[in-house]
Amino acid sequence: MGVGLRLEPLHACRQCRLFPDSCWSVLDERDRSLLDGYRVESLLCAGQPLFHERHPCHGLHCIESGLLALRKSDEHGNSVILRLAHPGETLGFPAYFGRMDYTAGAEALRESRVCFFPTRLVQEILSRNPALRDEFSRMLAQELYDYGEARLRLATRTLEWRLQDLLLQLLPGCGSVDESGNQARLELPLARRDLAAMLGVRPETVARAVRQLGEQGLAQFNGREIQIPDLRRLRREVR
Repeated sequence: MGVGLRLEPLHACRQCRLFPDSCWSVLDERDRSLLDGYRVESLLCAGQPLFHERHPCHGLHCIESGLLALRKSDEHGNSVILRLAHPGETLGFPAYFGRMDYTAGAEALRESRVCFFPTRLVQEILSRNPALRDEFSRMLAQELYDYGEARLRLATRTLEWRLQDLLLQLLPGCGSVDESGNQARLELPLARRDLAAMLGVRPETVARAVRQLGEQGLAQFNGREIQIPDLRRLRREVR
């Protein structure tokens, strides 16, 4: 497991603004207090790993802030980002419930705060909380559904559509919207090769799509900085 700067927790889990919408919200006060007693909070810098592919899984991770990427590599060292992980998500549960090593690594794309819950705590809480186990079953089913949808988009949607969709996915965690609500600025957290791999194409093909979006007035790329002049129009394009 990657090790970030270990921090004293800012607050109790139940006081986290993301807690009510997380899988952990089904717990009673006793087990919520237990979470606080065992959790370890870490601060990861951009580029720092949270855990590594093919390493043992020792518990679950809950993202408090920042942005992480799940990355998978082949035997030759080539890698691809499978998906992005946002605040409020719990990571590691497929490996935990499958009793296997991590099938992908996780790394911070931006400075991120992540809470870790060790296996012994998770086992104890799950033993008396079937509702939490049901939540993880739902999340596993959702991951399978999302994987199928991603494969479908890769096969049926144009590269320009997929690039626009990715920009909208990145905007909440890596961008800002002006007072009008219609102009946005985005700082791309991905290297061009990672962006291309996520979109299923070569970097030079992405460059052509970037030029096309600029010519259409949908998004202007300047290095990693992206200006979106008409956010409503961009959202209409990816409906």
